[in-house]
Amino acid sequence: MSAATETAEGDKQRVVVDTPEGHERERVVELGRAVFPRLYRRSVQPTEHMLCARMDGEIVGGLIMVIPSEDPERTGIISWLFTAETARGRGVGSRLVGEGVSYLRERGCTQIVTDIEGHNTSSSNLFAAMGFERTTTTQLVRTSGVRDVLDIWWLLSYYVDFGHFLWRRPLDDGACQPEHKQDSEKPTLRQDTGNRLFPDGLRALSVSWVLNLFVLLLAFVGIAGLFEWTVTVTELVLLTVLGCAVFVVREAPLGVLAAADTERWTYRGCTNGIPVSATIGLLAGAFFPMLGSLYPASETSSYREKQQLFGFGAVISTSVLLITLLGVSLSGDSIILVGVSVESLVAFVVVPFLIVDHLLAFTPFQCYRGRRVYDWNRAVWGVLALVVLVTLGVVLGIR
Repeated sequence: MSAATETAEGDKQRVVVDTPEGHERERVVELGRAVFPRLYRRSVQPTEHMLCARMDGEIVGGLIMVIPSEDPERTGIISWLFTAETARGRGVGSRLVGEGVSYLRERGCTQIVTDIEGHNTSSSNLFAAMGFERTTTTQLVRTSGVRDVLDIWWLLSYYVDFGHFLWRRPLDDGACQPEHKQDSEKPTLRQDTGNRLFPDGLRALSVSWVLNLFVLLLAFVGIAGLFEWTVTVTELVLLTVLGCAVFVVREAPLGVLAAADTERWTYRGCTNGIPVSATIGLLAGAFFPMLGSLYPASETSSYREKQQLFGFGAVISTSVLLITLLGVSLSGDSIILVGVSVESLVAFVVVPFLIVDHLLAFTPFQCYRGRRVYDWNRAVWGVLALVVLVTLGVVLGIR
């Protein structure tokens, strides 16, 4: 399998995509490990379904796939797609995906599934141009069944891929067109419907909030069990109200900024992390929120163009939570409402938000809001991180 693509400079570069053999398989894996963050490198493993891209005989990209089932209607999984930095912008990624689609179709797959970070718009745009659409676990269960979806979650490590979203391409859509498409030739993508700020996203927002409230209450019950506290209905009610208020504070700033933007936005929840979050809550009594975010609704948006909106919205919400936590903690006497310490409840909810949503800005938490601030302005992220740490020190010292 081979094809010629044209570089930005206009000269011809021959991109050959084929199956690596022998020692070449390890070379492909080494290239993949060099591209991804250190924590992910050991997860890049060879499989029996691999393709590599060559330019002038040198391996400059790889595609690692899995076919988990021998069923007549099987699902192909794209586990890893990567290109060398020297080959970026030359159509290598689209060549690999295009040939990968043909490869999996020839082996009887009826659909292909992969997952992509929500902010990784370069990969999203590539897969969208190759006929993939964003999907959900519920939609996959309808088309593939529970067993296939469990295989997909396991093989993609989707249960710990916080902030990643599933993408799917059915393979009953005609022959693959592996040639790199120019922008004017990209297929017309499915358009979201609904209001401008939350097209098809209000349900995702509601589900995300309900699941996080469940995890919050589960964590509170877990810590009460560890310390042999008696949990009252009043505490659970106040905790629910407080949790809703904190969720609103987190989402509102970016929501206001997105509403003023010329592009439509939608909410995408990270519900795939709920099993991990629920386990942490029940066994350790710690609230580990699995939070989604607003994203541009278009499949062809640019993360770089929206960095300021993401970053500024996150700074506002983090600042409001900091002020709230510090204000309640410095109030002197503990605030008691219907017999419950509001100070303790505020700390229980807000502290995890500040840690997870701002301090954890790096792999594997790069999809949380802290990374959006870091990408937008590292100095702002650093100053705010220091303020968060000092505030947490003050709060813990008071308590």
